Amino acid sequence: ADPYSENRARGTMGDGLTLNFTVTAGQTEEMRVTSFTLIDARTNEPVEGFNPIPAVAAIDLTDLGLRRINIRANVAGEPGSVRFYVNNIHWRTESSAPFALAGDRNGNYRRWRFTSGEQTITAVPYAEARARGPEGISHQLTFTIQWYPSITNQ
Repeated sequence: ADPYSENRARGTMGDGLTLNFTVTAGQTEEMRVTSFTLIDARTNEPVEGFNPIPAVAAIDLTDLGLRRINIRANVAGEPGSVRFYVNNIHWRTESSAPFALAGDRNGNYRRWRFTSGEQTITAVPYAEARARGPEGISHQLTFTIQWYPSITNQ
């Protein structure tokens, strides 16, 4: 850019200024939690009909034949961690995928010890591990979960 002593490139021309810069590719997709998936923690597979878990879902584990479950946060972008809340109480922070409410060990999902009734799960993505760095867009889901253990006569 060439500076002048007066407006509109009039007057005496001064010393020019050169500005060098580098354009780097940023995150192309917004970091966000998009949905939740119900996982059978015995098989480590999504449960049919609950991938993703629909809004206002009623999950009857007895009908599904399940006892060991987990819930995975599905994400867009590349979060470094996801912090989970159950009924507005911090539950767990996961710093590697898959981002699961009850955690996992090398993709082997752990069991979530839930209570029957209405549950609200919130997942918040962060740019860095251990819920550090900029926060992405969270996702919240309220659903009902129930399990009726079989009762046998003795």
